[in-house]
Amino acid sequence: MSRLWFPILTLTSGLVSACGQDSIPDGKMAAASAGQAGTPPTGTSGSTNVSGGSASGGTSGGGTSGGGASAGDQGAAGAYVLPPVGSCDQLPAAGVWENVTPKGMSTRPAVNGTVASGIISDPLEPGRLWLGTSAENREIWRSDNCGSTWTQINTGPGGIGNGTTVGGVGDGNQWSMQADPEVAGTLYATSGYGAQGLWKTTDGGTSWKDVLLNTEYARVAAYRFVNNVSLDPTNRQHLVVSTHGACAEPYAPNCIGETKDGGNTWTTLKAPEEWVEGGGLIIVKDGLWLWCGTSLMVTPDGGKSWDKAALEGGGSC
Repeated sequence: MSRLWFPILTLTSGLVSACGQDSIPDGKMAAASAGQAGTPPTGTSGSTNVSGGSASGGTSGGGTSGGGASAGDQGAAGAYVLPPVGSCDQLPAAGVWENVTPKGMSTRPAVNGTVASGIISDPLEPGRLWLGTSAENREIWRSDNCGSTWTQINTGPGGIGNGTTVGGVGDGNQWSMQADPEVAGTLYATSGYGAQGLWKTTDGGTSWKDVLLNTEYARVAAYRFVNNVSLDPTNRQHLVVSTHGACAEPYAPNCIGETKDGGNTWTTLKAPEEWVEGGGLIIVKDGLWLWCGTSLMVTPDGGKSWDKAALEGGGSC
């Protein structure tokens, strides 16, 4: 088995990788997410300049510039086709870490000008990575070669707002992201402290749409502020979102959004308790979910009932 490791990220960290000498494109990678507290601000404005990623070989910086044009093409059957994953053979030796953070445009103290927020790998091509950033960056990056080089991809509609009337996924923090395990190029991402909501792309990250807009969940959840998104590993159309804040009646103090058709329609459910910083919701499969809040809870019936005692040993988040 090949080896490709990435660390957990925080909102102020860069991105580094440590790879074995036998690393190849089928290496595995863990997703990471992070949150922060505070009152959601209004939309922010910023440049939409596109910059490249870091160069491989143990040094940060460099890379090549790129934009949405590298996102891929539509296949003959209408399915989105991403570019092929390139070689991952220029990775450092086992136990050696390399800074592969793309060069972002954050003016705040950050590694290579990038405040990383969340990272996921493509379940269909583990050598392909997506990197979310925080609001001051307004960038979502993709690497098709295990992190050696990066391209900013959120360059189409819904990628970045205009700072006043139109929002975009890049306006906030993509600290929680999910990739469809069957359909290439379909992803979901948060936009915390930015445009809010839950955003979906079907073209690899170039264009985005807020799939929670004008739903009951959007009306009752404070600021439409999604805390995290979880995708059912047994049903790619089934997703749930937890709320970063309070919810209005009849779902107070907190609520959950659930879709069973990939975000086309949503059902609002009452959460088992109020929102807690660092908490979230995970689908194990179907109606079996885990809640992370003041304590760990489990529901076997899609949120109808919750139980702390069902988890042997209990626990907290």
